[in-house]
Amino acid sequence: SGPMVSGLDFMAERIDVGLAARQDLEIVRTIRPAGEWGDPSLPPELRIADASIVEDLVVRVGQVDAWPNGEEVLSGFPEVSSRAAHSMIEQVANVFGAPSQSTDGARPDLVVLPEVAVPRQEVNSLRELVRDTGMGAVAGLYWRVLQPAYRAAGGVAARWRCFVNEAELILPTGDDERGPPGIRWFRVRKPVPAHIEDGLARALTKQGVNVEWRMLRGRRWYRFVDPRWGDFTIAICADLVDAAPWRALRGELLHLLMVAFNKDVDLFESLTWVRAYENYVNVASVNHGSFGGSFLWTPRTRHGRELARLRGGELVVTADVRLPVNDLLQAQRKGVEKAIEDSAMYWQGKPTKGGEFKAPPPGYEGRD
Repeated sequence: SGPMVSGLDFMAERIDVGLAARQDLEIVRTIRPAGEWGDPSLPPELRIADASIVEDLVVRVGQVDAWPNGEEVLSGFPEVSSRAAHSMIEQVANVFGAPSQSTDGARPDLVVLPEVAVPRQEVNSLRELVRDTGMGAVAGLYWRVLQPAYRAAGGVAARWRCFVNEAELILPTGDDERGPPGIRWFRVRKPVPAHIEDGLARALTKQGVNVEWRMLRGRRWYRFVDPRWGDFTIAICADLVDAAPWRALRGELLHLLMVAFNKDVDLFESLTWVRAYENYVNVASVNHGSFGGSFLWTPRTRHGRELARLRGGELVVTADVRLPVNDLLQAQRKGVEKAIEDSAMYWQGKPTKGGEFKAPPPGYEGRD
């Protein structure tokens, strides 16, 4: 079953990516141990500037449920039949084509789709949807088999075969005088295989001859910095369980976008709120429609923390939700000091005025 995952698995590479228009800025960093905050070496382009930040980020949840059955997955792996692929991308296209659900008619900034929602042969179709609509996308891609880096001597087939689980971030770059609208895309690889994926590897091994399958873990963690939306990262389902990378990203994120294929909806509902509060970020977790249970949280007070909760399996659901950006950024910067001052006034018997956001958790040292 392979070695256990530890915090060391996330020490290999941490990459900060600047997303300003036509900017090509990436910095590789080692994830910091817990307790070491801030990074004065970051250039201004990889920090958040109040002048360009928006009030809200409009996220469209695309909870699709088209999926090949278990026998089709196993018999054709890693290919998807034309019938299944057509059904999957048709639902995705319908998500992009749905009318705005915002009261002011605002077009969504970003579409988030579940894990393993887009077949490989339709990835270019997904990119075309982003280019045509001007809406960005975070989408889970169907598993991909990696080709071996070398050929065995004498034409003997390699004993090991590896597949990966990836999500793709696709962003429009807009029009300019040089040509039609373009896109930029990035791939994020899942570092923590789920039991269902280890089980898939075992089933593939049992049906093969002298071939052993494994799911290859990702070893890069990305922080994307958009001048309007702020900074965010992408998780793939079981990534949420391991606390190591989240602790290291604390105080450097506004949004956590998660694509999921998870049966235990109730447990994941609790976990998404824990990650939202301990990292003091917005969390948009979009589960596969087979199971339902997509959640969007923000660290506001009382009932304001739940932005959306979609219940019920075997459902195709589209919902537009506003995530706070500027207000959350200010709460990250000033929330700790406000909480301490309010507590001092409480001990002095003086009245305090509550805020829109909860106090950050103890140990949160704030942004910048």
